[in-house]
Amino acid sequence: MRIQEASSPWNHHSLPHRTSARCQPKPPTALRLSMPRNAPHTPGRPMVAALRCVRLVITCLLIVQLAGCAGLRQWVRNGYKVGPSYSRPAAAFEADWVGDDTERIDSSPAQTKRWWTIFGDPVLDDLIEKAHRQNLDLRTTGARIIEARAQRSIAVGGLFPQSQGLTGAYAYGQIDNCRFLPLLPHDLSAWATGLQASWEPDFWGRYRRTIESYDANLTAAVEGYRDALVLLLADVAANYITLRTYEQRIAWASRNVNIQQGSLQLAEIRFAKGAATAIDSHQARANLAQTQAMLAPLEIGRRQTCHQLCILLGIPPSDLAARLGKGTIPRPPLSVAVGVPSDLLCRRPDVRQAEREAAAQCARIGVAKADYYPRVALTGFTGFVGYAPNDLQSLVDSSSLVALALPNFQWNLLNYGRIASNVQVQDARFQQSSLQYRQTVLTAAREVEDGLVAYVQSQHQARYLQEGVAATEQAVKLVIVQFKGGATDFNRVYTTQGALVTQQDQLAVAHGNIAINLVQIFRALGGGWDSFSPPADQSQAGPIPDAIAAETAAAETITADDLGLPVDVTPTGGPRPAEAESIPPPQDLPAVESAPPLTVSALEEPDGPIALP
Repeated sequence: MRIQEASSPWNHHSLPHRTSARCQPKPPTALRLSMPRNAPHTPGRPMVAALRCVRLVITCLLIVQLAGCAGLRQWVRNGYKVGPSYSRPAAAFEADWVGDDTERIDSSPAQTKRWWTIFGDPVLDDLIEKAHRQNLDLRTTGARIIEARAQRSIAVGGLFPQSQGLTGAYAYGQIDNCRFLPLLPHDLSAWATGLQASWEPDFWGRYRRTIESYDANLTAAVEGYRDALVLLLADVAANYITLRTYEQRIAWASRNVNIQQGSLQLAEIRFAKGAATAIDSHQARANLAQTQAMLAPLEIGRRQTCHQLCILLGIPPSDLAARLGKGTIPRPPLSVAVGVPSDLLCRRPDVRQAEREAAAQCARIGVAKADYYPRVALTGFTGFVGYAPNDLQSLVDSSSLVALALPNFQWNLLNYGRIASNVQVQDARFQQSSLQYRQTVLTAAREVEDGLVAYVQSQHQARYLQEGVAATEQAVKLVIVQFKGGATDFNRVYTTQGALVTQQDQLAVAHGNIAINLVQIFRALGGGWDSFSPPADQSQAGPIPDAIAAETAAAETITADDLGLPVDVTPTGGPRPAEAESIPPPQDLPAVESAPPLTVSALEEPDGPIALP
């Protein structure tokens, strides 16, 4: 382009001596831009020049930054991305469980799908279904999946032109007379409008590593939802068993109160006849008061367990006694199949979540390392540009049409060690994530071992307590007969009845612990998250929409091949191991009356389940 200037009285040296009317001096006019008349018209010339510049920049960068053959091969091997390639951290685990009780611990593949049905309690089954549909914490983790998926979509958008839009600008200015710049006009006016876009090609994998990180975050969110579901199922079952245990303890304590009230009447009658001293009646009254005092803390525990169960069901705290009815402590089988320790890496959601978080952090190292290299971008503009202050017709004039393609790059050379420090920060966080993953694996194995030893030993405890309760019951019957006949004083009655109260309460706790420890085993095994499928009707959707449920079903699954394990340690289906006979309660003691199955509508919220938008 060139600047054409109108003639003025100050450049008279360039004028001929004889001037005509046509060459009279004219006053200064505004500058105007025009293309040279002899300039060839090449529509693609700016784009060709831009592509040549980009090609030259790429060649220089490859020579300067990837001069080493090893670095170039690694860059190509990583899919033209800088940073380390992720590999799953190694985790230590034993070949088999520590427990040597092969009669109760089976190493066959664990049957963790709908594990709560082994108790054969329809009330518990309905509570599980209700909690899955209405628990608010579970819905919160479902919303995190929506958030993670949206964040991934934002990251994918970085592969396309990062900035684009319709732009418009107008500028106006005035310049006073200046003898150093006499040719400039007094008034300056310029306007421009058009489309502008800027695109940074992903040479170093900055945006692709970011997508890898958000991919791993999405899978981690899915595993977090599954882990929350595992914890929810175990908490509902454990609280229900605890509730039934409190009911059994209250029933046995109330029965002993009735027995001791009869003993007190007998002691008072004998004292009135002069056959016994006042000490017998005082002992009987003290024994009765002590047993009656047990009912208050038991009732407190029962009500608090009901309140906790209500929260798990997503309803306000209330007394569920009328809705649940009466029932016995769920009776688990004497043996359980738990598989092998390596199955935990494939099945426990929290282990898989920790592994995915480590993968996400590893990708962030590549994002940080991309700052070592220059950022090459291509900026384009097409639109109309004008310089006439009042010439609005040129707004759509073809002579005002401009198309530009400008390559540019940015290289943070003087970063004062900030980039290297950021890489160290991301690498240290990756080390933390890897160690946390290994710690999660160790914790998972410990939780299974704790559940197994408690499950086996609580059965031994229940068997001994049951024998003790049976013997003490017979002793109470005999000592009361002897007291009536005057063969013994009330001291033996006081001792045996107090021992019966204590042993029966311990027996109820032991029966509840057997079931709770079995729940703990399935919780430690990561069981139950695959027991629910997305509903066909969206109106019946549970804590997450169908789209999220489909996301959880399509999430990455870790197999034995991925871990380098033998194929036979992968959890597989199979028949459930034969259930051994459960430990029965004492035959002479009345069991708490069972109740009909709980219906789902009995615990419905007034407005129905809350659905996420």
